[in-house]
Amino acid sequence: MAAGAAGAVPAEPPPPLGRLPGGAGTERALEEAEASGTLSLAGRRLRAFPAAAARRWDLSDTTQADLSRNRFGEVPEAACRLVSLEALSLYHNCLRSVPPAIANLHSLAHLDLSRNQLSSLPACLCLLPLRVLNASNNRLARLPPNLGALRTLRQLDVGCNRLRALPPGLGQLRALRDLSVRRNQLAVLPEELSELPLVRLDFSCNRVVAIPRCFRRLRHLQVLLADNNPLQFPPAQICLKGKVHIFKYLEAEAAAHPPPACPPDEPCPLRQRGGLDSGFHSVDSGSKRWSGNEVKPPHPRRPPPGLLFALFYGLLMALLVAAHRALFGC
Repeated sequence: MAAGAAGAVPAEPPPPLGRLPGGAGTERALEEAEASGTLSLAGRRLRAFPAAAARRWDLSDTTQADLSRNRFGEVPEAACRLVSLEALSLYHNCLRSVPPAIANLHSLAHLDLSRNQLSSLPACLCLLPLRVLNASNNRLARLPPNLGALRTLRQLDVGCNRLRALPPGLGQLRALRDLSVRRNQLAVLPEELSELPLVRLDFSCNRVVAIPRCFRRLRHLQVLLADNNPLQFPPAQICLKGKVHIFKYLEAEAAAHPPPACPPDEPCPLRQRGGLDSGFHSVDSGSKRWSGNEVKPPHPRRPPPGLLFALFYGLLMALLVAAHRALFGC
C-alpha cells in the first residue's frame, strides 16, 4: 500500500497568487480597496483590468482609483462601473480612446488622462461634474465643442498636444482658475478667455503673435507664462519683463485706442432702445405713437404776448364807448 501510494501522481496545486496579472500585490490591492475605498494598481504593467479577481471583493464604494503607469489600450470597462469614483488616474498608459461608458461615473471630479495616445475626447466627458481635467501629452487635434458644459471645472491642462484652435465654449467655464495650453500650435488666443476668473494661464511654446487688449480684464491673474511665442503685441521686450508690464502696456493701448463711437445717424448697439416713453413699436389706446422714423407734426404757432394785450385793450375800449352812447345818447 505504501509503494502504491508512493507511485501515485500528486494532484497539481492551485496557481499561486503571483501568477495573477500584476503579481500577488494585485490581489492585496483589491482586498485593501474594499476596506479603504482606494484602489491602487499603479505601475503593474497591466494590459487588462483584473475583472475576474475583482469579483471576489465589493468595490462599489471605491472613490479613488489609480491605474497609472500600466499598459491599458483603452479605459477598462470595469473601471467605468465603479459609479462612486471621484478620482480616476490613467496617467502614462497606452489609451487611444475614451469609451462612452465613462459617462456612468456621475461623481467623477478628478480625471487624469495625461501621457497617452488620445486623438480626441468624447463629448460625453463634458457631462461629468469634473473639477480637474488633465489631458496633456496626448495627440489631441481638437477639444469637444461642448466643453463649456463643464461648469464646475477649475483646472484644465491640455498642454503638449496638437491643438490649432480653442473652442468658443471655453469662455463659458466660469469656474476655471488654471488653464494650460502650452506646447500646442495655437496662433490666436480667443477673447472669451478674458471673461474667466483665471489665476494662472500658460500658453508658452505656441505660435501666438498678439495678446488681445481685453486680457487686461483678467484681474485675478497671478501667473502668466507666455515665453517661446513670436509675440509682436506687446513687443518682445515688454513681454520679457513679465505680467505687470504686459498689463500696463495693454491698459495704455486700450486707452489710446478706445472703441469707435456710434455715428450720429445710426443707432448705437449699446444704447437702450424701446424704453417706456421711447415710442418705438408701441401703441397707446389703439393709436400709433410717434416713432423715430416718422416726421413729428408741427405745433401751431402762438401769437406774441403784446399782440394779445392790444387786442384785449381794443375790445375793452369798444365796449366802453358803446355803453357810453347807450346811456347818454351821444
